[in-house]
Amino acid sequence: MFQHFTGFVYLFAVSQLVSLAGAQSECPLQLDPQRVVVRYGGSVAANCSTSVLHKGMGWEASEGVVPVTKDQNLITWRVSELTEWDIKPVCYINLIHSAQCKVDLPVTVYKTPDSVFISTVNHRGPMTEGQQYELQCDVHNVAPVQYLTVKWYKGQTLLHQTTFTDTIKTPENKTVTLLIRPDRADDGAEYWCAAELDLGAEGPQPHPTISAKPLSIAVHGAQSECPLQLDPQRVVVRYGGSVAANCSTSVLHKGMGWEVSEGAVPMTKDQNLITWRVSELTEWDIKPFCFINYKIDYFVQCIVELPVKVYKTPDSVFISTVNHRGPMTEGQQYELQCDVHNVAPVQYLTVKWYKGQTLLHQTTFTDTIKTPENKTVTLLIRPDRADDGAEYWCAAELDLGAEGPQPHPTYSAKPLSIAVHGAQSECPLQLDPQRVVVRYAGSVAANCSTSVLHIGMGWEVSEGAVPMTKDQNLITWRVSELTEWDIKPFCFINYKIDYFVQCIVELPVKVYKTPDSVFISTVNHRGPMTEGQQYELQCDVHNVAPVQYLTVKWYKGQTLLHHTTFNDTIETPENKTVTLLIRPDRADDGAEYWCAAELDLGADGPQPHPTYSAKPLSIAVHGAQSECPLQLDPQRVVVRYGGSVAVNCYTSVLHKGMGWEASEGAVPMTRNQNLITWRVSELTEWDIKPVCYINPNDRGQCIVHLPVTVYKTPDSVFISTVNHRGPMMEGQQYELQCDVHNVAPVQYLTVKWYKGQTLLHQTTFTDNIKTPENKTVTLLIRPDRADDEAEYWCEAELDLGAEGPQPHPTISAKPLNVEVYYKPKHSNSTETIIQDDKDMLDCTVKVNPAPTYTWDHLKEKISSSVLKSSELSPGRYTCTATNTLGRDSKVFIVKSTGGF
Repeated sequence: MFQHFTGFVYLFAVSQLVSLAGAQSECPLQLDPQRVVVRYGGSVAANCSTSVLHKGMGWEASEGVVPVTKDQNLITWRVSELTEWDIKPVCYINLIHSAQCKVDLPVTVYKTPDSVFISTVNHRGPMTEGQQYELQCDVHNVAPVQYLTVKWYKGQTLLHQTTFTDTIKTPENKTVTLLIRPDRADDGAEYWCAAELDLGAEGPQPHPTISAKPLSIAVHGAQSECPLQLDPQRVVVRYGGSVAANCSTSVLHKGMGWEVSEGAVPMTKDQNLITWRVSELTEWDIKPFCFINYKIDYFVQCIVELPVKVYKTPDSVFISTVNHRGPMTEGQQYELQCDVHNVAPVQYLTVKWYKGQTLLHQTTFTDTIKTPENKTVTLLIRPDRADDGAEYWCAAELDLGAEGPQPHPTYSAKPLSIAVHGAQSECPLQLDPQRVVVRYAGSVAANCSTSVLHIGMGWEVSEGAVPMTKDQNLITWRVSELTEWDIKPFCFINYKIDYFVQCIVELPVKVYKTPDSVFISTVNHRGPMTEGQQYELQCDVHNVAPVQYLTVKWYKGQTLLHHTTFNDTIETPENKTVTLLIRPDRADDGAEYWCAAELDLGADGPQPHPTYSAKPLSIAVHGAQSECPLQLDPQRVVVRYGGSVAVNCYTSVLHKGMGWEASEGAVPMTRNQNLITWRVSELTEWDIKPVCYINPNDRGQCIVHLPVTVYKTPDSVFISTVNHRGPMMEGQQYELQCDVHNVAPVQYLTVKWYKGQTLLHQTTFTDNIKTPENKTVTLLIRPDRADDEAEYWCEAELDLGAEGPQPHPTISAKPLNVEVYYKPKHSNSTETIIQDDKDMLDCTVKVNPAPTYTWDHLKEKISSSVLKSSELSPGRYTCTATNTLGRDSKVFIVKSTGGF
């Protein structure tokens, strides 16, 4: 028993050494400290020691080098003023009985920011209640930013925080923004941001933190009742062009004017119409507003803002190929790039791709930057022989709405003509396996073989290349520790047809890495949650690759709530953050939420799929607004945009007044009723937030919010193929696209994909935008012959909960009927037929496109797929079915009635 226990301890110690020291575990050197954190320009020192005999040891570093010494077992690397950002000191030792080995000292050099500054983006002066504004935090000259966290506060309340994944060591400037929608209670509120460097346990404690001077905001009431009219109500103007707009009123006033950075009109008391006019507008984000001072019961000022779009057409539009020159190979994938230079604003830009006169694809942008930008859009193509000489081109179109120029300004690139050569499908090489999936730093091997005579074959690859050899028909590519993320091995052969040619076959390699960690947290919230309120959970997946095969799944207990996939094509490890919106009720008190990161690497990958889960987050839920003596009936409503809605608010206590506060359908305070109704006959506000309030006799005012979901079903749902027309080829991958137009709110939308009546996939959305949006969802398919004439379709379903319409409103696309081309294949390769008037040699195969038939061993050429056995002599007859994709043969053995 004692020996068994001792063995266990020994094995544990060895495993710990290997896991902590990695590749350096056999090097008899110890560093003290094992890693250092030092301020730029500060001093640093680290000891390197050994307990073994040696022929010399030293420090190699760009600053503070220690020459090799033979008579010491402890040497110190020391720099009094460190001024290199990415220094990499190495302690090395020359061992007596083996080669030199070394240990790297990790060094983090940091610098606190020169300044942290907060400002508003594209806005000056008071804010208007209910409008959205953007705050900006600028952090100057800080390093390294991968350890930087920028935190936003309102007063002492943490609102949001942002971290960075950049691995640049030198100082950078970072800009972080925050969207706010202030209400009257925010008048005088102070917003501020802080830049914090968390350099780990070895770094300074507490973490160095530099804060911006707080920004105090002023909030005015909304402009909805302002007695001003603009004509036009919005304008679109070319940069450098002229613009004019009138502002008029029909009420008595003490002054009105235009406030604007160009063309301001001073306040005037004796006019009821004033004009803002600029002959040459040169400000991109101009925000003119007309103001008036007028009397209700007292004098007030209100404003109306004029929306202005300033645009600029592109300087140039250019098309090119990415990482490729010369002819393309049939069946291979290539990337085309369209560069649009100096255009604004890009949120109204559409880049369209064409082959000849056929529209292939179009891309829009969501950036809200007003100034000119350069935009790059790519298109993946897989040309075939019919595309030889085809012209691809792209066009940049600015759709500025009904107020913009008609037709839309459009600029096109000079067409790119492509040459296509035959594919490698006839290359006489076979790979085994045909594709590989390997863990980063794992081992991999693949054979390449041929059955033809050749004058040389080999493997060309950045790791494990096999030189050309002439005397083998099977060669193996082998790497014991693969450390390249985007490796592309290919086997080549030089062989003779009528002349000597070279061809290649590429081996697809997926290199993967499981996450270092998966972590769940709440966003901008700590402590218990309130029943009925909405909260955001965040799942952080660190250092995983490749993310295109990653699925992040959300669970409550053992119930799957949602899952998210990614379409990034980056091969190297990334960090991914996924959020989930929840609205807990009392039953959720104590519930555990958790997320899991799963890598589905296909049939060639590990089974079951590698899955890493976060430690569950247990939530506490408190009762909502329970102490306010008001009851709503119903407690929440779902209403179609433009529809009618009514909700009762009642109480059983004595009070000094109760009412409804709402932007539509407000009910003034009344003292002699215990039930009041909020009613709107035609609701046209997307984000309405009605509040019932009461002033009880025995306490202060309290309120109850009525949750309102305003929805709109899609105008249309449409399915199409992406970058493809015509028949599909069996085994090839294609992309289907489902476009859902003008639906709200998308957080309740599910887009479902079907083949026939079979559900294939469904996608949900986390956007919390209330107004209608367009959504595009794609599906990758790899059809086979059974899918010929199959119908694919998608549908948009709005699940608005128990209060919403039942069944759920669902709009479906018109089905897409796919045609699949595939090569002939007989159900068996040989069939024996006994001569008989009724027995036929039936070579017919179901195939698309239709085949031609040829027969061997016949005296005359016959193209029929069926022959009568009674008209043939006993023997072997070979029938071959051929179409454009391939051929397949079947042998018929005809025997006489008595045998032969």
